[in-house]
Parts: sequence; C-alpha cells; structure tokens
Amino acid sequence: NIFRSGTRVQEYICRWGGEEFLVVLPETRLEGAMIVAERLRERIASEKIVFGKEELLVTASFGVGEFDPEKTIGENIDIVDRFMYEAKKSGKNCVRKG
Repeated sequence: NIFRSGTRVQEYICRWGGEEFLVVLPETRLEGAMIVAERLRERIASEKIVFGKEELLVTASFGVGEFDPEKTIGENIDIVDRFMYEAKKSGKNCVRKG
C-alpha cells in the first residue's frame, strides 16, 4: 500500500525477490526517481506495524538508476541491485544512486 500510494498510476511496482521490489518510473529522470525513493523510504520507516502485541520497525534500502538503452534490461537491473546492496552495507535505511 505504501508503494501504491507513493507512486503514480503509470508507474510499475513488482516483487523482485523474497524481500526485494522493483519500481519502474517511466519518463522520470534520476533526480526525480531519487525523490520518489526517499519519500517511500521515509514513509516505510514511519509506518507503525503491529504484530501481536509488538510494534515492529521496518526500514528499506533503495538502489536507484536511470535506464541505459545501451544495456539489456537485466544489466540495468543488476546495476541498480548493486546500488541497493551498497545502501544496505552503508547502514541500511538509505538511498544510493548511480
């Protein structure tokens, strides 16, 4: 719901792995994508998630890139995936771009 409410109708959200999501922002430049990712990161971190009697803190790390038509879709995704892992390694709950 956070992803849906934080993106526009023409944007795509899909699960990419067990706990990874891919958000495609057509016609959005890198800086605009950074704004979207940061807004989503903040909303996820501020969401109160109650599980039983416990309140859980959930954070997200984002990798952001701009589509390079010289590369395959898989190569583009691999590049963004590396940025996401950089975000995780640098303390989590942040956004890294390339």
